[in-house]
Amino acid sequence: TERQGNRSMENLAARRRETDALGFAGAEGAASADLAIKLSSDDASSEAAHQESPGPVAACEVQQAEVCQPRGHTASHSVLGSTVPGEGDRGLSSNADDGSDEAASSGDAEPKVWVHACEWVGDLPKGHPNKILPQHYRTIYHWKCGDPAPLVPGGVPCLRLEVRGGSFMLHQIRHMVGAAVAVAHGVLPLTLMYALLAPGSRGNVPRAPPHCLLLSDCSFAPFRKVEGGDGVAAQLSGEMLQLRSGGRAAQRQFRSGVFDAALNDLLLHPHWERFQRSISFNVWPQDDQDKVVAEYSAWRDAQEAAAKRRQERGKQ
Repeated sequence: TERQGNRSMENLAARRRETDALGFAGAEGAASADLAIKLSSDDASSEAAHQESPGPVAACEVQQAEVCQPRGHTASHSVLGSTVPGEGDRGLSSNADDGSDEAASSGDAEPKVWVHACEWVGDLPKGHPNKILPQHYRTIYHWKCGDPAPLVPGGVPCLRLEVRGGSFMLHQIRHMVGAAVAVAHGVLPLTLMYALLAPGSRGNVPRAPPHCLLLSDCSFAPFRKVEGGDGVAAQLSGEMLQLRSGGRAAQRQFRSGVFDAALNDLLLHPHWERFQRSISFNVWPQDDQDKVVAEYSAWRDAQEAAAKRRQERGKQ
């Protein structure tokens, strides 16, 4: 902005398309999310879930729509919901959708079997509409599950999940939670879950309810330096876009005094109870499972063999 001779912050919004040239874009940032999931009385997944991920992992989800986030920042999400099972109780179907949202409005009817599709498509040719491309990948930097505890004194026991990543696709966190719950309850075989994360596979997993999922924080890369020192934005807000100490304190006060109580009420939403009742009704046809897992195993062995050959060539 300074180099253009425009020292008025009022005109900054009109010049956002030129941010790369003007020093506002930087290295990748991060976003954080929180999710609280309600605990069932017989939930055996809490201990297994109480681990932090070992490091950055790439998560892939193929969908027609995706959430686009600007470069140079990351987001944090909080999930407050129910570590109880999956939400798909719409009836016997092989629809590509997971049926979660339709199931949520199905009343108190007994859940019906929901058949999920899974297949191995392999390495599709360039230009194929179902080919996985770089934009389908998202990097997760941090994933943590806390100990079971209420959000407020005397509140609903829940697990608080924290995930931090560069950006998130539409329904990505809900599917991650739904899949983890399905695995913990023995509904989704872990071998199939690994296979579904490979680029050559396609499949659906349960989707957790949206209640209590929230964007909790965003962090941004430092402003680029301009000739002569800091630009106007850096002079006003510091080296990066961030809340000052007073804003952080007000944010924490609002979270503990107002927001957590509202989230606690959402843990009693009937969709969580429906999610719990319906998780065992999610089905992946055994023949399809066997084909996907077998193809995945062959693909993984080929990848490992190729990596070993590259390593041996590097030593020569």
